[in-house]
Amino acid sequence: GEATLQHSLAHSDRVARSQVLGLLLLIRECVREAAGASPAGDGGLDVAVPMWRAEDVCDLKESSIETVLSLLEGDDFGGAVTVEGYLQDGAVVTCKRRELQKLGEAEPVARAIAECGARIDTKHSSDGEKANKYGGTASQLGFLAYAYGTWNFSVVRCARALGPSSEPRHVYGALRGLQNRGELELTLDATRRGRCMHLKINGGGTELFADGGGTADAPGG
Repeated sequence: GEATLQHSLAHSDRVARSQVLGLLLLIRECVREAAGASPAGDGGLDVAVPMWRAEDVCDLKESSIETVLSLLEGDDFGGAVTVEGYLQDGAVVTCKRRELQKLGEAEPVARAIAECGARIDTKHSSDGEKANKYGGTASQLGFLAYAYGTWNFSVVRCARALGPSSEPRHVYGALRGLQNRGELELTLDATRRGRCMHLKINGGGTELFADGGGTADAPGG
């Protein structure tokens, strides 16, 4: 499989074998994490590939990453991957009226966040300033003092926890609805590190990446 990718890219983007291997290893890492958290549903397995890691660690341009992914969508790989597009995967919610667990008694998305997220406000963390990494403003950080907890989570992981037919758009929609009702404040990670490529791993794609797909060795220099 990797040889087919390399052959297809050789003439246009001058992508080295080690770069292709690095990207495939990164995708495999994301797939293994996702598969370990929850089995793929009939609609495939949703994963979020951090673009900063693909660009920095694999030393690939965004256009080259997109080319590799488009090839994985093709017939040569049996449509192993569906590229859903870019999304901001990192998110922070601050509960305004009740604890997240209490909100979760009526709201499935709150239960999903409690399952896959981590509480980061100062009362429950030695590093409450973590909120700064996710676009928190000074006023938002001050708001923590009288809020009912602040949680950091991955939107894609939350969608998996929400159920096999759930997608990130369902998470965004549910959270914006709760925000409009005054239950919480939602902040998406607008930094470079929050930008991910949302992939749906289909059928044989799960086995391809879970088994290594010929990418078991770490990429060389």
